[in-house]
Amino acid sequence: DRAGNVYVADSTRNQVVKLAPGAVNQTVLPFPGLNRPAGIAVDNKGGIYVVDASNNRVLSLPAGTGEPVELPFPGLNAPHGVAVGRTGDVYI
Repeated sequence: DRAGNVYVADSTRNQVVKLAPGAVNQTVLPFPGLNRPAGIAVDNKGGIYVVDASNNRVLSLPAGTGEPVELPFPGLNAPHGVAVGRTGDVYI
């Protein structure tokens, strides 16, 4: 992201972790119930988007919050990638 944080989707441990610049320890982000996270994107405001492949959903963690929100993408089947455009449009 713009602050230099690095995000990793750990599909074996079913978690998303963040490594801040200069940090030696990672932080587990609050995305409970993940099953094979497969993609991550960060928007211009610092919001984080995660593809939850085996649960066929996409979650968002808006900047400054600790509660993920499921985005309305009905009918997904094992999604693997996510991108966020400059205007905030989300692409799966």
